[in-house]
Amino acid sequence: NSFSIYQIAQIVKTCQHNHHFRVLTYNFDEYLEKYLDYLNVPYNTLYDDTCVLDDKVLIYHVHGFLPKVSAKSNLQSKYTKSIHLTEEDYNQLYNQPYSWQIASQLSFFRENTCLFVGCSLSDPNIRRLLELTNKDHRTHFAILTKDAMSPLDLAVASNHFARIGVEIIWVDSYSDVTNTLKNLYAKLTRSVDYP
Repeated sequence: NSFSIYQIAQIVKTCQHNHHFRVLTYNFDEYLEKYLDYLNVPYNTLYDDTCVLDDKVLIYHVHGFLPKVSAKSNLQSKYTKSIHLTEEDYNQLYNQPYSWQIASQLSFFRENTCLFVGCSLSDPNIRRLLELTNKDHRTHFAILTKDAMSPLDLAVASNHFARIGVEIIWVDSYSDVTNTLKNLYAKLTRSVDYP
């Protein structure tokens, strides 16, 4: 499949039995879950602090979750209440250090090696959380497109992200993101030592 999200679902399938493996998404949609259904990967979608935690793959929607429904009237209020869309919503959310959304992100960034896909890391709130957890000197990775940046711009950006513990995997185009994920998936499926 030529879609990045399909490659992400394949990686999730490969890693699903690692009890430390979790998925954090800033997307509201359920596209990843639909691909996991197709691949027969059991999961739980978390979008508030009442969701079930168990031994299935946990997918944290920290900015909220809107499942596909046949009509707007079928959308349950628990989903609409979970959504953070506006700058005011984000400012309110990120000024609540004990909210499950902030605690989840801090846990991810402190305890795991993360791979950012489709996330520009331009949100100052996310960068602040990364900076807070960088004291343990854990390295995370992000796949970003070069977008006609000069070599100097790439070096400056790489150094900026390295300061907050993120190593950038630069690719030329969005199709290269999918190819990079395919290569990662191939390495994971060949690895016998993956924890």
